[in-house]
Amino acid sequence: MRDMITAVSIKNLTKVYNNFSLENLQLEIPRGYVTGIVGRNGAGKTTLMKAILSMIRYDGEISVMGESMQEQGAEIKQKIGVVLDPDGYAGDMRIRDVGKMLGKLYRYWDTDTYQKYLQTFGIDEKKKVSELSKGMRVKLDLAAALSHQADLFILDEPTAGLDPMVRDEILSLFANIMQDETKTILLSTHITSDLDKIADYIVVMEDGRILMQQARDTLLDEYLLAKGGEATSAQAQKLIGMEKGRFGVSGLIAKSDKPMFNDFVTERPNVEEIMKYFIRREENDDL
Repeated sequence: MRDMITAVSIKNLTKVYNNFSLENLQLEIPRGYVTGIVGRNGAGKTTLMKAILSMIRYDGEISVMGESMQEQGAEIKQKIGVVLDPDGYAGDMRIRDVGKMLGKLYRYWDTDTYQKYLQTFGIDEKKKVSELSKGMRVKLDLAAALSHQADLFILDEPTAGLDPMVRDEILSLFANIMQDETKTILLSTHITSDLDKIADYIVVMEDGRILMQQARDTLLDEYLLAKGGEATSAQAQKLIGMEKGRFGVSGLIAKSDKPMFNDFVTERPNVEEIMKYFIRREENDDL
């Protein structure tokens, strides 16, 4: 494991809406890794990303590579590649004009790189933005994000709307980016299988709170998914996010507790199952 350097530091982040809030969030995003944020719709993933980008007002402190976004935000954004929905491009703009516009905004814009990615993604630069499907809009956003020498990529659902083969191409592209150990990717997704493939760290959010942040491999090594017919009171206390169904109970257990569950079937969980049971534990605790 490389020495840990913080790419994004979030301290006491609070954003209050009428029916939702982020309250006193603390989060460190390590440089040189892929951090995936997972959670149900409305958990706060997009709000968190917009706060990092200073797209919304908030209380607290956010710094990127040691520089305050409140003080140096305009300069820092030169080195951030962004994919958000909606992307903000006017529907009647042609793709080549999107590149020209972004070339005026980003100091390190590289037109040749932009055109290379348009060709890679099969985007006709003569088309209007409004003529692109949702999946092609995502590809356009990625082409732009990758064309101005960004060090940090903030990607909100970057593979949404893409078919499995194209998703795999995008994930391979992310893997290539991360060959440069100075690059950092922060992405949110509801396609948790993507994180099984590329994420180094996992952040689970629910109702504006961070339930857990951990290295993916550590999570997968420390927990097991346990399924059985009935749970004793001692077992129930150890089952994280215990769920009762027609055929018995299930939940996560610490691997160290496996001897207590010899009468259960245990298996290695995936990211989606870890997210599910951590959120279910939070719901059970709130009851």
